[in-house]
Amino acid sequence: MFIKPIKVKSNVQLKGSDIKKLKTRLSKQFKIEESESSQVFPSKSSFSAVKIITHGEQQVTVYTVDKRPMLFEMQERLYPTLYTMWILPRLVPYFTTHPQVVPRLYNGADLMMPGVVKEGSDLKSFGRFQKDDIVAINLTSNSSAIAVGSLARSSEDLYMAGGQGICVKSLHVFGDKLWGMEASMTQQVPLNGPVLKAPSLNNQQDFPSLGSDPSPQVNKAVQQLENINIESSTESDNVQEQVEEATHINPDEVLKNMFLSALKLNRKDISNTMPILVGTFYPLYLQKQVQPNPDKPITVKDTSYKKLSTFMKKMSDDGFIVVREENKGVEKIISINYDHPELISHIPQKPNNSADDANKNSETSSHLLLTKMTELYVVNDSTKKLFNSLGVADGKALDKVEIKNYVKDYVARNKLINSPTKEVVLNDVLVEICIGNRENEEPILMKLENITAIVQSQMDETFEMRSQAGGQAKGGKRAVIQITTATRMGNKKVTLVSNLESFGINLESFSKACKVGVQASTAMTKVPGTNINQFQIQGNHVRFIYNLLTDTYKVPKNDITGLEYAKKEKIKKIK
Repeated sequence: MFIKPIKVKSNVQLKGSDIKKLKTRLSKQFKIEESESSQVFPSKSSFSAVKIITHGEQQVTVYTVDKRPMLFEMQERLYPTLYTMWILPRLVPYFTTHPQVVPRLYNGADLMMPGVVKEGSDLKSFGRFQKDDIVAINLTSNSSAIAVGSLARSSEDLYMAGGQGICVKSLHVFGDKLWGMEASMTQQVPLNGPVLKAPSLNNQQDFPSLGSDPSPQVNKAVQQLENINIESSTESDNVQEQVEEATHINPDEVLKNMFLSALKLNRKDISNTMPILVGTFYPLYLQKQVQPNPDKPITVKDTSYKKLSTFMKKMSDDGFIVVREENKGVEKIISINYDHPELISHIPQKPNNSADDANKNSETSSHLLLTKMTELYVVNDSTKKLFNSLGVADGKALDKVEIKNYVKDYVARNKLINSPTKEVVLNDVLVEICIGNRENEEPILMKLENITAIVQSQMDETFEMRSQAGGQAKGGKRAVIQITTATRMGNKKVTLVSNLESFGINLESFSKACKVGVQASTAMTKVPGTNINQFQIQGNHVRFIYNLLTDTYKVPKNDITGLEYAKKEKIKKIK
């Protein structure tokens, strides 16, 4: 319902009498104590009623507390937002689904019967609910609510449906426009314990005696892992050389394939702009090609060439292109040999981004961030021995690339690579995670990618909304958000922020967050002598902007400069 953009019609501050009536309605409708409703509407807070119009032209009233949406009202009925469900987790009943269903809900789908995880097979497994009862949706891996909706049918009808049809009509889901209604107040899903434990791989029937060939053990274990993507390793780092050999990826070949694909797929565009700067060709065409592992893309620095100029010289020597240096350090591609046999025989892999681009064009204008839902995996009891030894705490959420890198690091630190086979010799920690119990002292060998997949499958799943931009500046350099202050006419202080767009931050939403947060006017200017946008806000608000970027937009602290320009906080004297 709130997946597509919403329009704010009015925003009115509530009076004390209105707040009291709202708390009474909340207590009566959901049968909760006054003390619980006070947790949603705490004293000394700012309360507002925001009337919005959804993309489907439906009028909805949203009740906010300190700008955070806590309830929404449709047809004289109150519904809790996720923020309220995270405060009062037992406010409404839950229906549990698998983590793999979350992206479908985020795209606007209802929760269908095949996706419901129920305990038991009788009528009681669906509770005793009526049609249109308000319910929440959580995950097998995390008991926190990730969506709110209403039952499509009564419990009896759900039981009689035979596992087909709609179960919950989704109204509000994590990551939608209601969740991101106020940029400065967004919150990620809290990490609570799993509703259901993932099936263990420590079944003795799945693992024959250790005296037998270990390969069937690995294959059978891997077959049990549903919906696991074993990513091809594309990283070039200083971890032990033998670990790197086991990944079977040649960065030089990947870069060359990307180069050839860029020439073939963009022939018309490149021909129309010839001669083209090498520094333009690389980010505009070459970097956009498909890679074995998009989450960990290969750059020129990961190859043996190290520099773009060295790689382009090699391509020129091989007869693919002709490069001319017009000025010192300024090189242009002046011609391309499309008749080169290797270029003719090369079959490029087209980027599958047409649907994504169409979705971005319609959605990003109103996004809090140019965000995407990112699947994460939580360090739990099953995997804490491995990650704790690497300094990763219990409950830490990691993405797939981070898990792969930590496993590689663990293997390298403990020198577990078997030189002849390039496989990993499992120590006691890895045996406990991947197999269960060691029956004898014979060594157990397993491929690195299989260990990574099993470790990932043993972790609890969750999700975060993360920026799609990687903070990449032109020329391949890492972008940094620069905060500074300046003095304008009338000796007025202003705060200036550069490079926000490099991190996928929607400037309109960022400006709104600052206006609401510090009650100051904002403007967009240009950095003198460039076409780079620069955000400006009246007054010294360096600390507010720094906290907004790190807490709400999840920008790493190392990617922000200028905190030293913040106002010095006054130290209160203790009387």
